[in-house]
Amino acid sequence: MINFKDAEIATSPQEPFEGDKLDRQYIVKSLYTLCNGLSETGCVIAIDAEWGAGKTTLVQMWKNYIENQGGKALYFNAWKCDFVSDPLIALIGELRSVFPENKTLEKVIEAGAKISVKVAAEVVKGLFKKITDIDCNAVSAAIDEAASICHDSITEYEKSKTEFEDFKTYLSEFVASVNSEYPVVFFIDELDRCNPHFAIKILERVKHLFEVPNIIFVLSVNLNQLQYAVQGFYGSANIDVQPSTIAYCVG
Repeated sequence: MINFKDAEIATSPQEPFEGDKLDRQYIVKSLYTLCNGLSETGCVIAIDAEWGAGKTTLVQMWKNYIENQGGKALYFNAWKCDFVSDPLIALIGELRSVFPENKTLEKVIEAGAKISVKVAAEVVKGLFKKITDIDCNAVSAAIDEAASICHDSITEYEKSKTEFEDFKTYLSEFVASVNSEYPVVFFIDELDRCNPHFAIKILERVKHLFEVPNIIFVLSVNLNQLQYAVQGFYGSANIDVQPSTIAYCVG
């Protein structure tokens, strides 16, 4: 039996382009300059190429080059983490691994926990158990319970909006405190290989929670494969999934 293993291309923060045999150095430096220019607003960039074209090597060189220049970058392999129920947990976990024992980050983690864990799900389970019991009194009680839960859901919705804004505020303050000169660049790799439901959740989290100044997301992805995941998730091949991000093709 022959076991095939992907070759590891030499790259490190000290020598980012040590194994650069395809002369991708100029691409990395151009993208580095682009990201620095977009730091005030933040953005999402898609590195688009077929499987096996070298996207992972490119982003690893890019990450190491950022660190070589004194910046901060995080690498997140979505395929290896799609067992997590909420990608927000994994994304914040990556932040903690790069910025350990940071008091400002603890506020971000606390706010993220409030978003990830909801008591409302347990309330709905309790209501479902009541409704499935074939009994007139139980059905009547379930109607009253439904009205109560409707009121609670509205309150929960208002609370969630506040929690979302708190998270973005704390995240913005954290990024500004640790990296005032350069944006923090968050690389998300293998997005098109992981569970479609998890991939969609990541995109939703990036769009709704991490859209703050001084943080750049780079999606290393085959956009054609990702669009199939999106269409499959929503059950329609007629959905226009052309990205509104800045796309950069690697050939």
